[in-house]
Amino acid sequence: MKKSVIPKWLTLQSEIDCLYWMLGEMLTREKKLTPIETIIDKSTGYDKEKMKNAKQIIAQIEKLKKEFYKLRPELKPKVNKDSKVAQEKQEK
Repeated sequence: MKKSVIPKWLTLQSEIDCLYWMLGEMLTREKKLTPIETIIDKSTGYDKEKMKNAKQIIAQIEKLKKEFYKLRPELKPKVNKDSKVAQEKQEK
């Protein structure tokens, strides 16, 4: 019986999807809070901790995406050179 191997790019994609889901859940939690819960979060510094965690997750996603696109360059989104974002990057 042949042993199946999960390709590395597929594993990376699942990790990226999971991190996007976690980030979405973390950031939408605030919308579900009552006013008193929001006040408690701000007074205890939980909201700052949440943003710190969100930044770490975003950095991890970017790292995984770079690795993913090395393995699957054909899936990398094409950049429109006329877009404002591309023009801003060229100016920097």
